[in-house]
Amino acid sequence: MTRAVIAEDSPLLREGLDAVLALAEISVVAKTGNAAGLWRALAQTAPDVVLVGIPAAPVGCHEAPTADAIRLRYPRVGVLVLSAHLDAALARALINRRPVGAGYMLKQPVPKLAALVRALRVVQSGGTFVDPAVIERLRSARPRRNVLDCLSEREREILALMAAGRTNSAICEVVSLSPKTVETHVRAIFNKLDLRAAPDDHRRVLAVLRYVQGGDGARGAAAGLANAA
Repeated sequence: MTRAVIAEDSPLLREGLDAVLALAEISVVAKTGNAAGLWRALAQTAPDVVLVGIPAAPVGCHEAPTADAIRLRYPRVGVLVLSAHLDAALARALINRRPVGAGYMLKQPVPKLAALVRALRVVQSGGTFVDPAVIERLRSARPRRNVLDCLSEREREILALMAAGRTNSAICEVVSLSPKTVETHVRAIFNKLDLRAAPDDHRRVLAVLRYVQGGDGARGAAAGLANAA
């Protein structure tokens, strides 16, 4: 059974998370409302995953419990950050870097149990998870461009799932298409966005950047990321 630690400064939400995770057969081995308690729980309980809903700012002399800080000390622990407000810098860092075992989800709208459990499973297995609601907010905060108009409705749907960190096999399950069909759509996205001169893994990141940032304004950032890779 998956072992989880909940770090949430709202007592009501903390107890609510405990209750819903029990329904998914996830054992909550510790609950806390501050950074000191979280570091203590991590040291004492050896969890598989941790939900971090407390402020990222340090409390007293205790190090801020960010995903990077937790993963540095406990590389086998998956970290899902629950945020009351959109942290655009954190979201873009996750999308760009794809760190191992880290995820970001908004508290509002309240995530469904299935979505929360899926996010925890992703970070526990070493993947990266970004809440689709975060991606949509990032997109809506930027001027709309026409670069994505070349994609079909299905291709935009698949690109959105790619941006949320889904693999091709996971996309197959969501859209109920065969692996070959999904691969064909992904190739079409690469071609339509003119992302030909790079390995597929790099082009996947570039396509997500185009989706999040929108339009030709993403070209410079995407090119820089490709060169760095």
